[in-house]
Amino acid sequence: MTSLDPDKIYTHIMEAAKVWVSDDEEARRLRKLDKVILAEITNQQDQALSHAVRSSLAIGSPQYRLHVTNMVAAQTKANMSRARYDAARSLAELRRSQESTRRAEAQIR
Repeated sequence: MTSLDPDKIYTHIMEAAKVWVSDDEEARRLRKLDKVILAEITNQQDQALSHAVRSSLAIGSPQYRLHVTNMVAAQTKANMSRARYDAARSLAELRRSQESTRRAEAQIR
């Protein structure tokens, strides 16, 4: 059995972390823009209508539906990236433990 390469493990974990951070940034950006986008769509409605009616029309608009769909997709992507990052960290810890056990058993023999 070959020994573990800490540099490769570190690189793999950091790559997974960078993807997660990037995906999380996109999800957070879309969440922060939610009210802004809703307000913009509301303000595009016929100004003769009451604010409540314009808000309802905005919430039901295809434009806002697309924004919500994109927001959910971005959060799902961020969640999957986080899961990959956590899995990489767990695997590294398991491999470290496995290597430690292997070395301890080799010393006993």
